[in-house]
Amino acid sequence: DCDSSSFVVQAVAYELGYALSLVSAPEHAFLCWKGKDAFNINVGKIFSDKYYVNKFLIDEAAIENGVYLQPLSRKEEIGCIFYNRGIAKQAKGDLDGAIADYNKAIGLDPKDAAAFTNRGAAKQDKGDLGGAASDFERARKLK
Repeated sequence: DCDSSSFVVQAVAYELGYALSLVSAPEHAFLCWKGKDAFNINVGKIFSDKYYVNKFLIDEAAIENGVYLQPLSRKEEIGCIFYNRGIAKQAKGDLDGAIADYNKAIGLDPKDAAAFTNRGAAKQDKGDLGGAASDFERARKLK
């Protein structure tokens, strides 16, 4: 998938000293080259920022606030890994494990709207409707 392939390519690029950065869009990750001739790469193809804005209906305020289409820091990249692990745990029914991973993802990247959304869904499935509503509202404000 987009996240796994981007993580692998980014790790290799990092080791080789190439200036590729992981970037996020709503529930999606890809790589960008922010050098002289900037471009985005996703599954072997080149795309513009405008492509992602249109495909994922990204609000301009979310871009200006650094929520989407910005190179992630190493800390935020690790947050993406916990986010993805949370998805896997949630799919297997391990709601407590998923919530723990979403908590780690949010701690590393408090602008990760998807982590708030998924944590809210896990809380909802556990019957914590107040916690779910709070997470959904936080995600809405970030998007």
